[in-house]
Amino acid sequence: MPIFQRELSFRIARRACATCLMAVGLTSKLSAAEVEFNDSFLKMEGAPVDLKYFEKGSAAPPGTYSVDLYLNNVLIKRQEITFSADASGQAKPVLSLGLFKELGLNVGKAQQDGLIAADAKDELPFDVSTQIAGAAVDFDVTNLALQVSIPQAYVQRYSRGYVDPSVWDEGITAFYSDYQANFNRNTNQGTKSDYHNLNLRNGFNIAGWRFRNESALTGGTGTKSEFKSNRTYLERDVRRLKGKFSLGELYTPGEIFDSVRFRGAQIASDLGMLPDNEVGYAPVIRGIAETNATVEVRQNGYVIYSASVPPGAFEFTDIYPSGSNGDLQIKIIEADGRVREYQQSYAYQPVMTRRGNLRYSVTAGEYRSTDQPSPSFTQGTAVYGVTDNLTGYGGALLAQDYRAVNLGAGVNSSIGGISFDVTSSESKTLNGRTNKGH
Repeated sequence: MPIFQRELSFRIARRACATCLMAVGLTSKLSAAEVEFNDSFLKMEGAPVDLKYFEKGSAAPPGTYSVDLYLNNVLIKRQEITFSADASGQAKPVLSLGLFKELGLNVGKAQQDGLIAADAKDELPFDVSTQIAGAAVDFDVTNLALQVSIPQAYVQRYSRGYVDPSVWDEGITAFYSDYQANFNRNTNQGTKSDYHNLNLRNGFNIAGWRFRNESALTGGTGTKSEFKSNRTYLERDVRRLKGKFSLGELYTPGEIFDSVRFRGAQIASDLGMLPDNEVGYAPVIRGIAETNATVEVRQNGYVIYSASVPPGAFEFTDIYPSGSNGDLQIKIIEADGRVREYQQSYAYQPVMTRRGNLRYSVTAGEYRSTDQPSPSFTQGTAVYGVTDNLTGYGGALLAQDYRAVNLGAGVNSSIGGISFDVTSSESKTLNGRTNKGH
């Protein structure tokens, strides 16, 4: 090799070694001190740029920015957000509790679990990452997007089948008639026997009121035709109470006491005003996801519910199991492929309802029967979901010389659905004797 080539190779090697030493020294210096940016390398026009916030790890300097707000990777809204420097010098978004409510934070659930103070003000700043385990807020400066991650258990959810009362329709003014006719003729050795029947269901709607009549016309050979009205009543929705008010000839509910025909007034809950998942009963499915996971709920080997959840606790209250029993299998499929499974028992009695749901009725009127006395009476019943697996119910019936009280409960347990109730009654006979029983 020529001499100048050897010298050149030596110089390159020596410079490379010097570069390595400089890198080692720079690494040692960075580990002992904070990063500093030299703004001399920036070509700036106008006012100089303050780089200290980037040195602290901030994505943007303090100020107000119009950003897209995402909750669990779902775009919710666009809004101007103020970024201010905290005690450590990092610029962080200033988010209020009211804003988290708008994004979908279930504040009531968080307060119930003791994560948020009951007297917390909506307008005050709120750090969701320190208040709720698993929650986080990240700012993507490239896309001007603020990513908010909140465990599914604390996200406000609308039940499947939910329809906002503001779009409910009371119907148009109209009259209708529904009929069913039946005619029979039997002939036997020259003798004819006829029978006819006409069932009618008539009604009309006007100004939110609904008039209904159920009647029948029956007759036949050797029998005088007779027209009888079974029920005639007027009713109207009561949206605030999720029920309806009725007046006329009606029947009492039969969940707790025997259903009887009466003439009077009644206000009772209307199941048609409830979302689909609140009509029946099903257990609440709870668990914890370690990553962005998929959760499957199976019954008898069939998938009846599937949902994607963010990291943290999740809670499903809107599943539709089939039948009145059948254990549920829950499978959590993590983002890295890990799978965890567990089982939850499921069995219930017809009187049971979900936690927080209320079914009620209040009746006052006169008992109607063709061959018995018609005393006046007042009756009230209620069914309430106390917990996810416990339903309480009861009622009271007061009439002339008679009263009865009922109290019971329904339980979803590992050994099956169980319900039990006790009715205590007291009556007086015509001769003044008092009878009591349970």
